[in-house]
Amino acid sequence: MLIRTINTVILIILLFIAGCSRDDTARYVNKEKGYSIAFPKLWETENGFEGSDVIAFVPQEAVVIFRPNIFVGSEELQPGMDEGSYYRLPFKALTGFTSRIRNFHLIENRTAVLDRVKGKGLVYAYDIGDLKIRVISITVIKDRVGYIITGTTVPENYDEFREQYKKVVDSFRFE
Repeated sequence: MLIRTINTVILIILLFIAGCSRDDTARYVNKEKGYSIAFPKLWETENGFEGSDVIAFVPQEAVVIFRPNIFVGSEELQPGMDEGSYYRLPFKALTGFTSRIRNFHLIENRTAVLDRVKGKGLVYAYDIGDLKIRVISITVIKDRVGYIITGTTVPENYDEFREQYKKVVDSFRFE
């Protein structure tokens, strides 16, 4: 009887461990750009969307107002461009929408790390039409290549989305 109980306990522990180690992510590998990153398996990914290397969208059925997403892009720095200029590019990209963007404000501006490479972490918000947007991003430069991971959502989903964004960013690896 004791052996049967011990075997049952061992089986329960093994099943628990197997369930905990289950991987609910799918790894995107970009050999050309030298990195990989993992997104939740249920998210829809698309290569080359709006200038991205890859973009991942939350599942369509979970969307009410806006489809939160994580954009990953990389590019060689232009000759003569310094790091400060590159870190300002996300703001310059928004200037193309100035006629539609209102109430822009910077919420966080901090040092951030992406796979042991220091860079810039930003959180900002703006309105576009009637839609309020919250953006979190990290930008790093490694070997004269800039990498940016931007998460975009609506303010009411921000706290939950930020946790998911952090997991995706933590999965990023230079290869």
